[in-house]
Amino acid sequence: MTRSHRGSPARSWWRARATASVIALVVAGPIAAGAAPSVQSSAPGETALSGAHVAFGASVRVDVAPTSAQIGQPLEVSFTVSHATGGSVTWPDPAALPRSFAFLDQGGARRERDPSDPARELSRRRWTLMALEGGTPELPAQNFVVEVDGAKETVTSNPAPLQVAHALAPDEDAPRPLRAFRPTPEPPARRWPGLVAGLAAVPLVLLGAWIARRWRRRAPPAPPRESALSRLSAVERAFTDDPAHARDAAFALTRLVREVVDERAGTPRAAWTDAEWIAVVARDESLPAAARSGVARLLTAAERWKYASESPSPLLWRETVNDARVAIEAIQSAPKPATTPGKDVAA
Repeated sequence: MTRSHRGSPARSWWRARATASVIALVVAGPIAAGAAPSVQSSAPGETALSGAHVAFGASVRVDVAPTSAQIGQPLEVSFTVSHATGGSVTWPDPAALPRSFAFLDQGGARRERDPSDPARELSRRRWTLMALEGGTPELPAQNFVVEVDGAKETVTSNPAPLQVAHALAPDEDAPRPLRAFRPTPEPPARRWPGLVAGLAAVPLVLLGAWIARRWRRRAPPAPPRESALSRLSAVERAFTDDPAHARDAAFALTRLVREVVDERAGTPRAAWTDAEWIAVVARDESLPAAARSGVARLLTAAERWKYASESPSPLLWRETVNDARVAIEAIQSAPKPATTPGKDVAA
């Protein structure tokens, strides 16, 4: 009969812990060969190992793509932390990056099971950076705090070297010799020959302008003014039974008659009202009697058409136009009195 000795649960836990630590140190040996690991204790139960990728079973890997870039080109930096199942990771602060890098964005942290070890998990996070200086800058080491079952440990990544092309070509920023002063300008040549030539050209220019003005095509004469009777016939044809058109025709008829009378008297009275104008024309003995009575009757009848929105019948319109025609013919056939222009005779 074989007897098996089993220890207490606490002893089994410490034995598993010691075995994991030995395995971690064996694995971390080749990785940390170039840097001496240093263990720092900041508080009871909280241990930090800087300069190595592995500390007490937790490891970190940094991937930069691309490793060769230009100034201002975005760089994708991926952090992968391997730790025991159930652990949490406190990520570094991107604000602590040096001025040679500009932080653009970061992706959310995600966790997945390690395909090579079901008892471990992989926590990943991505940064987007860009280099601001050319040369071979290094992404500085970053500290990651891993907490598993209340125990905390700090894992520090190794610096990631980069190749960043300079903004200037080789030797483009080499110092250049200073330019010398410009030579002293020569004094200007004498200008009196040009002045004499310019003065001599003035008469020629004036002569050419006089010839061009003389031979310039004269403007065509203004077309002859349409007679008053022709304008009266056009006003008569424009009349319709529409009150709006009748009002326009009445204004055109009275304007024509007043222009003929004022032209005969030699006195412009376009700004006068119809009542003022009729009162003056009725006393103007230089006008024929038939013209004075016909004009007064015409303007009195047209007031209702212009201001009272009344529309004359076709028969009344023809009679009014006939009165205007008789008055215009009488004025044109009567001899023009010798009066002073601009002075109202009847006034």
